[in-house]
Amino acid sequence: FFTVYFYLTSSHECCYCSSQYVIGPTGPTGATGPTGIAGSIGATGPTGPTGPQGPIGSFKPAYGGLRNSTVQLVFFNTPDAYIPLKLNTYLPSNNVDYDNNTIIIREDGDYEIFYNVLINTNRAVDIGIAVRNMDTPIVETIGTQTLAIDSTTSIAYDGRLSGSTIVSLKTGDILDLAIRIIRTLPTGLDTIVNNNINCTLTVKKLN
Repeated sequence: FFTVYFYLTSSHECCYCSSQYVIGPTGPTGATGPTGIAGSIGATGPTGPTGPQGPIGSFKPAYGGLRNSTVQLVFFNTPDAYIPLKLNTYLPSNNVDYDNNTIIIREDGDYEIFYNVLINTNRAVDIGIAVRNMDTPIVETIGTQTLAIDSTTSIAYDGRLSGSTIVSLKTGDILDLAIRIIRTLPTGLDTIVNNNINCTLTVKKLN
């Protein structure tokens, strides 16, 4: 028989040797792994509360129109001078006034202007038309036409002058519809303007 003796040492001494060991530094972080697949979409959340009511808009509608209810004769004294047409019947309106064959604007804004006139004469003439603002023709409304021989009678001349445009108008503007003979006024000229839809002026505010 023989006896083996073991001795315990402190400070982490190896049982078989007298040297000590220490923990080394932490290594660098590894690279980030790939992104995983997206999860499923969650349930829709509840509807939020209704927001407050917005302010009341400031737009005020404005519209109106005039027509002539009877056939009218128009007499010209000189060429290139506008003669206002008779518009004696009021159409439904809002925020405009009427006075003596005119439309009076009561709201600033951009307006659509429309007119339609059917004219008959006993002579071949060139006719001009315009919507006037306080007796001054509005450039965008000016139109002209050479009247053509009436195919049904061969003795009269017909022409229809109509137009639609957009212009800016101010409170207090006064509109009428007027026609003229261009350049030359024939002797003994008779001019007839027809009635109802054939002699109409309307305005409608757009903004």
